[in-house]
Amino acid sequence: GKAKPLKKPKADKKEYDE
Repeated sequence: GKAKPLKKPKADKKEYDE
């Protein structure tokens, strides 16, 4: 969750939590 929210707030943890 360090990147900027590009998708929905729900994918925040899966999208860019790597």
